[in-house]
Amino acid sequence: MKKVIILSLLVMLLLIPYVTSAEETEEVVENKEPVNLYLFMGATCHYCENFIEWLDTLDDNIRQRFNLVKIEVWKNASNSSAMDEVAEIMGDDSGSVPYIVIGDFSYIGFSEVDDSQIIIDAINEEYEKDTRNDVIVDNDINVQPLVEVEKEPEKVNPVVIIGIFAFIIIGGGALIFFANKKGL
Repeated sequence: MKKVIILSLLVMLLLIPYVTSAEETEEVVENKEPVNLYLFMGATCHYCENFIEWLDTLDDNIRQRFNLVKIEVWKNASNSSAMDEVAEIMGDDSGSVPYIVIGDFSYIGFSEVDDSQIIIDAINEEYEKDTRNDVIVDNDINVQPLVEVEKEPEKVNPVVIIGIFAFIIIGGGALIFFANKKGL
């Protein structure tokens, strides 16, 4: 009987690590606040959409370092004026999108082949600064960012977890039953 109990406990101990968490483990995140990455964009701008799609492909360690703030300028006169004001402060010609601003860095246009590393470097550089620049906040420029509905993270189905635990308990019980029947 002792052998059966020890064997049952051993089987359950071996299975518990696979059941304890159905979610992926999260990476350690630094305690710094993300920087604002302002994207002045046109609603139907193909280059702007390519930039957004490229941002979505970045490694999570980079993506956690910035907040994307989308500012539509073709259909919003107030945002268009704000882009002109930001461009003047940054020393840029305004009028072209995508217009990307990260701290004291600004960039007009985007090509994944040519500009990817430049953008990543700007994100990392601003993120690592002790004193950050934010042209919109520092100059009290009023913008109306696009608001998007965020997806809720997927939740673990409790039925699956209960089913696994039930399997372990029933399997352990069956193991004990058959072990007793054989006289172990």
